[in-house]
Amino acid sequence: MIKEKVSRYNIIAKRANGTGYVILNGYTGSIDYISENIAKIILKNNIDSLPENKINYLHSRGYLCNESLNEVETIKDISSLMHEKLSKKYNIGIIPSMSCNFACPYCFEKTLQSSNYVLTPEIIDEIFIAIDNLANINKEIILFGGEPLQTENYGLVKLIVEKGFKRGFRFYGSSNGYCLDDFEDLLGPDKIHRIQMTLDGTEEIHNKTRFLKNGQPSFSKIVNNINLCIRKNIDVIIRTNLSNDNIINIPNLIDFYQKEGWLNNDNFIFLFRPVQGCNSNQILNEIHLFEEFKNLGFDEDFIVRHLYFFVFQRLIKLINLKKLILFQSEACASNKNHFLIAPNKKLYLCEELVGTNDFCGELVNGTFIFNKQYYEWNNRYVSNMNSCIKCPYALFCSGGCTIRCIRTKKSIFDGYCNDFPSIFKKCLSQIENNNIPSCI
Repeated sequence: MIKEKVSRYNIIAKRANGTGYVILNGYTGSIDYISENIAKIILKNNIDSLPENKINYLHSRGYLCNESLNEVETIKDISSLMHEKLSKKYNIGIIPSMSCNFACPYCFEKTLQSSNYVLTPEIIDEIFIAIDNLANINKEIILFGGEPLQTENYGLVKLIVEKGFKRGFRFYGSSNGYCLDDFEDLLGPDKIHRIQMTLDGTEEIHNKTRFLKNGQPSFSKIVNNINLCIRKNIDVIIRTNLSNDNIINIPNLIDFYQKEGWLNNDNFIFLFRPVQGCNSNQILNEIHLFEEFKNLGFDEDFIVRHLYFFVFQRLIKLINLKKLILFQSEACASNKNHFLIAPNKKLYLCEELVGTNDFCGELVNGTFIFNKQYYEWNNRYVSNMNSCIKCPYALFCSGGCTIRCIRTKKSIFDGYCNDFPSIFKKCLSQIENNNIPSCI
């Protein structure tokens, strides 16, 4: 009889409803509800006490495996296959201008706010010549900035969208949302079909951190433009940047969303993130934020859905679609053939680097020319990360933020875990889904 062992890639969390546990295997993608007894047996590696039928079931799901199986090599193989597939397709963002009409105090692009770099029609032509020369490219282009959708950028953005539309591209805008009404004719399911905007609270709170360079408030106009996007059938993602100054306002903000009728709209998504992004070595603790939300009266299901939005959504898709491709071998787009094209014709791997000397290539005579940094960052995936490869969360966390590794003096091939294991378990514990087996 072949000897069995407990997989080192099992993740077990107690169900939030108190009825046993949920188990997920980090490379088979299996997920099951299990009894407290089975959970204890697996956690204590006491599988010899299990009857044969239960051993067979746990083996079939990957929670147990043959003792001779090298699971680390299995993870490496999965990661390498995924990376190889993703590395065949380029993901592109275009920056129409590097300036911004806002003066948000926490902006990580403050050095660009007075930048005069702006695309020209000639550079746009050159960009699309270079795009045409790429063998395989994702058919969604990101519009980034600065602020890409400023009124003065309208002609340039229209040219970009028209050229992209002819080639079968759609667009996703990361915008402050203030001037969107000037781009109404470019908004639609086949053009700019999705926009992320920011509301940092209800009107008085929001206007303390999201204001124009001349000090004028922005809340009312952004709200009007959110409603415009919803009328145009545009997907709207509203991000709230959380700090100690605005978290207490969140219940009022949710009430406002309800009053506007947004919460019942399929095109509306909202999420919360700490105000300090990966540009800073200091970041608000997301586990602490979880407790802050609880103190405000929110239930845990609400918190994980909106504070841990991206992790929770990936778990839901894994369960409903039953596709392992929803695993990831890279931590973010910067490690999988993604780059931003700036008006100065420099190419950047991450928005945190735009405008710095840390560029990954250049646009030269209608061709994207990449440098050493581009290839090094695109070689950062789980198979090449010794500190991550043995972790049960390897194909979910994938090593964390590259920039944060650099800014904490680590090699980019080290992992940056932050609170990911705790966050993941909180999300897993909240999953209630009829597609999950509950056999043992």
